[in-house]
Amino acid sequence: MIERRRSILLLAAIASACNGPSPEGPAAPATELHAQRATLCPVPGGMEDCKINHEFFPPALVTTFDAVSKAAGYYSGAKSAWEVVQQIGNALGVLKSPAKGDDLLREIRSQLSSQLRSLEWKISIEFAANRYADEWASLIAAKQLRDEEPDPNQELNHADVGWHASIAAVQSAGNPDVFRRHYSDDVIRGRWMDIVSERAIVDGEGMAYDWRLGLPVYLQLIALRLQVLAVVDPGFRNKRIYAEELLDIREQLLTHYRLIKDGIQCGTKREGLFRFNACADVNTGISFVSKAGEETPLGTLQAYVEAMTPLYEVQAMANTLALYSDPDFTELTVGDGRIRRDEDGLCLGDSGADILFPTQCDSVITTWKYDRGTSRLISTYDQGFFLVGWAGQDVQVGAVSWTDDISTRWTYDPLNRTLMNGWGMYLDWHTQWVCPDYDPCYETSVAVTSRNPAHLGTQP
Repeated sequence: MIERRRSILLLAAIASACNGPSPEGPAAPATELHAQRATLCPVPGGMEDCKINHEFFPPALVTTFDAVSKAAGYYSGAKSAWEVVQQIGNALGVLKSPAKGDDLLREIRSQLSSQLRSLEWKISIEFAANRYADEWASLIAAKQLRDEEPDPNQELNHADVGWHASIAAVQSAGNPDVFRRHYSDDVIRGRWMDIVSERAIVDGEGMAYDWRLGLPVYLQLIALRLQVLAVVDPGFRNKRIYAEELLDIREQLLTHYRLIKDGIQCGTKREGLFRFNACADVNTGISFVSKAGEETPLGTLQAYVEAMTPLYEVQAMANTLALYSDPDFTELTVGDGRIRRDEDGLCLGDSGADILFPTQCDSVITTWKYDRGTSRLISTYDQGFFLVGWAGQDVQVGAVSWTDDISTRWTYDPLNRTLMNGWGMYLDWHTQWVCPDYDPCYETSVAVTSRNPAHLGTQP
């Protein structure tokens, strides 16, 4: 097997560039997501103004994002009601790790307000507490009935578990109006405002969209609703009767994806001898500005800002909802374990080289296993190595033996058959020049990250 020399050197360089001084602020728990996002400041290329702090990702928010993603994905591989029932305890255990009810909202709100001059948020503690109460009451009632029911295939009576209150709690929490706060330039002020001309959209009441308070509440309620669904009807994965509800939630969730995405704006400005590039989330002030003399590409800066927002978590939850909406949808590697691109019918291969190449699908190097719960893609030929893709257009994709980075997180959309990583980049491949160590360069098709999603599948 070919030694991955260049990958090791590249990863070492990236790690060295990313390990700058820790941002000021209260200590954060050692969760994977928070550790990686914290070390994005400073980032490769040198940032003049790297306005990333724990004020943007409070520990409670990060813990919640991690928990809901794992809990929602627990049923993705279940094929029978018994398998769903077996996973319910695991999912509930994960969901109990973050604070719930008004405690979660109070913790996030307190930290944001203390550092951001006491923002006035539209969502109230009482609003969140009431919706949590409805969702948890429904889940507890359903779990008690399930524990008393010996047949794992038996569907419980919806009327006995507050079914409609559980649905209403999710619907009301996803209303974009709940995500608004009073806007102030002082709250988001930074160097980026000298370079990026766009600003947050403010309504007639002086309110602007801000995902930081409403989104963790909304995502946790969605994850809890999925647990209610699984407890009440363990056979839900093989039915279409819940498709309308799941797809409605998915569409409402993607509304927030678009609002977050639209809030990320970029700009360029020349000052004296230098030109500065900057990208920012104009709703929260999260921003990256290039250093004098180092014109970091706007696309790279945009990817850094996107990684500091919950775009990946929102898309991952939307993809899980799509998977559960139709029993005909399957996971990416269910079947023969291949990842095919529709355009040419070639499959992603891992021969142990520094970079990955598409190849004929009958090769033994083209088998993979996708785990939605952990968001990882592992090579079953070169076991112990995971698919990795960094930020940037047409950056070569590789395989690494570690998983402690957002670059190794992937979410598969079964509706559109696309695969997106933690940087918001999609898996694709195209022709590039490859220059191996001590060998002549040659032109070949290689796997890359792309802004343009390629359609993938597991069956020819």
